[in-house]
Amino acid sequence: MNKLTRILLACTAFLSPIHPLLAQEKTEKINAYVGIHVVPMDRERLIENQTVIVKDGKITEIGDADKVKVPLNAVVIPSKGLFMMPGLTDMHAHLPSFPEGEGEINIHDYLLLNVMRGVTSIRGMRGDPEQLAWRDSIARHQLLGPRLFLASPVLPGQDNLNARKAGELLDKYKREGYDFVKYLYPLRSSCYDSVMKLADEKGVKVAGHCPEGGLESAIRHKQASVEHLDGFLEAYKKDTMHFHDLMRQMATAGLFACPDYQWYYVYWNQLSLPQMRMKEGVNILPPKVVNAWAASFDKSNAERTKDKVAWLKKKDAHRIELEQAMKMLKGMSDDGVPLLISAGDGAFIVPGYSVMDECRNFTDAGISIYETLKAATVNAASFFGESGSWGTLRPGMRADMLILEENPLLNIENLNTIKGVVLNGTWLSREELDRMGQEMKDRNQVSK
Repeated sequence: MNKLTRILLACTAFLSPIHPLLAQEKTEKINAYVGIHVVPMDRERLIENQTVIVKDGKITEIGDADKVKVPLNAVVIPSKGLFMMPGLTDMHAHLPSFPEGEGEINIHDYLLLNVMRGVTSIRGMRGDPEQLAWRDSIARHQLLGPRLFLASPVLPGQDNLNARKAGELLDKYKREGYDFVKYLYPLRSSCYDSVMKLADEKGVKVAGHCPEGGLESAIRHKQASVEHLDGFLEAYKKDTMHFHDLMRQMATAGLFACPDYQWYYVYWNQLSLPQMRMKEGVNILPPKVVNAWAASFDKSNAERTKDKVAWLKKKDAHRIELEQAMKMLKGMSDDGVPLLISAGDGAFIVPGYSVMDECRNFTDAGISIYETLKAATVNAASFFGESGSWGTLRPGMRADMLILEENPLLNIENLNTIKGVVLNGTWLSREELDRMGQEMKDRNQVSK
């Protein structure tokens, strides 16, 4: 039995307890949400008392509740007075391996944790063939999870890369169906220039870390998105005026930034271990995963016991950098840079729940609630050139939606008032989501 077969068999075995949800696509083709308030995200507005009709995974009609005729064969979802917005997107995820390694959440729980928190799309930043199989299973309704957009395996470092090999890899990854190519290892400027020129010629999108030549190089070569705070913060501290000039250039070119602020907040030791253990969602994870996270935290901070004064000094220096980063993020938003939402991945970055952490970080930085929601919806679709298919709510759009008890435009915390999730047209009620969470918790506690 080969590796891919084992993966698919494991996925199929996992489906049995939730198969009726997937079967809903075949047995209940039309759902109607009557009397709901719609946050379409085409601009900052709320459209009250609407009826939204969903058929075969797409929105077919949105209109005044007293004017839209509900089809006789539609299932009416209790929605009066609730709020509907596009589903959220995590734009810098690292999907777990199969079988999962130490400290990794298994892929099944990983996908469900995201769904439970209204994450209906994920951009995976380190792809492999296993993930292509998962993506296809989700698309065929054989596996319940957010839609996956996948990076290629990371390009090798400059000691193992030349123009010929880069061209071969770009062709290979495009042929295999990856959505974009991941740039990670630092390349000398001449090598990076060659890779980006080839990618442009072949029509391959490249996203990843800030290149060795800095933001200027990324902008010059139109790197689709620059990940993490590092490159931005370095440029910001060096020359703030020049930094904002670069940000305006990024905005003009339509290049995206995914800062992963929450990752730095956690890994720069701004939370104690007890605080991290109390983070939302940690209590339903397997104890072996949480204990592995705690062990890695202790190992990486061994200097606390050796020289606590030096450790506290370093922690305080990081705190100051994070305060600078907050001002920087607000400036980037004001300059028009299309920002993306993700907390990254790692110890105590809980899938799904961490997207809420990053949304809070954006609003704490002074970015408006609407712009924060836009980063998690509209901008994500725009990155993939799919603004006409998802990211906003209107007829013809993919039915990936978050149903809330409170208006998300008034308070970012209202993203926590989830009443249900619509995943590619499939309605998942609050009760169903709670059942998923409880079953996951029970299963993980037994398997500890």
